[in-house]
Amino acid sequence: MTHGRTSSAPAGPSLTRILDAIDGGEMHPHYQPIVSLETGEVVGVEALARWDVPDSGLLPATAFVPVLERSRRVSDLTAFMLDRACADLAVWSRDRRFGAGFRVAVNVSATEVGDRRLAGLVHEALATHEVAPHSLCLELTETAPIDDLDAVGAVLAELTTDIGVQLAVDDYGTGHNDGGVLGALPFDTVKIDRSFVIGMGHRADHAAFVRATVGYAAHRSLSVVAEGVRDRRHADALLRAGCRLGQGFGLGRPCPADRVMAHRRPPAV
Repeated sequence: MTHGRTSSAPAGPSLTRILDAIDGGEMHPHYQPIVSLETGEVVGVEALARWDVPDSGLLPATAFVPVLERSRRVSDLTAFMLDRACADLAVWSRDRRFGAGFRVAVNVSATEVGDRRLAGLVHEALATHEVAPHSLCLELTETAPIDDLDAVGAVLAELTTDIGVQLAVDDYGTGHNDGGVLGALPFDTVKIDRSFVIGMGHRADHAAFVRATVGYAAHRSLSVVAEGVRDRRHADALLRAGCRLGQGFGLGRPCPADRVMAHRRPPAV
């Protein structure tokens, strides 16, 4: 997802160029609101990495994260995003701009979830900016295959139990992992992939999947966020299915930190 001026990716950005962009102030988090479909209240935001290429425009994370992952340097971006998200969250918390349950979500690469260094990055960002751990949520995409469940489980348990952050499974319904993996790992939130939300109106199987996910999440006391909410029709269908939180262009586009306040209570989609 992008916001504002967006250009196509340059032909194979080099690792050196990407790392220079992280260190040189060209990378920024943009925040997309997560909204109560009942009240319109913003209950959280997702931090999305954007590269502001001079004289070109904004590049989404898909333009540069694969290079970092292949080079095993994605932790450089993760550390940056954790630091900036916690810094912004600290400002919003001091100013009491959002409710007590407000939280910021940061994406974690599949290549990091089995790496015990991730807990150190999280702890450092939280401690540096004096942010309450429960206000930070780490999002792990379901499209990431989990080969060593024990190793991943140990890292995630340290993050959730020892440190106290929240954990979400992203793009749910599209990935390699089944409900058994969801049940085996300490997730707090399930984010239903946008394809199911968009298809609810004309595909019975998509509507059934959303209802089943909401029911399963309720059984396990998990929160559910529906992605890809474009309009009032989507919001109403989700509410009828029992899903009360949504994210998507119909609820608010990603924006810089200084514009997040405008989304505190966005207009109804």
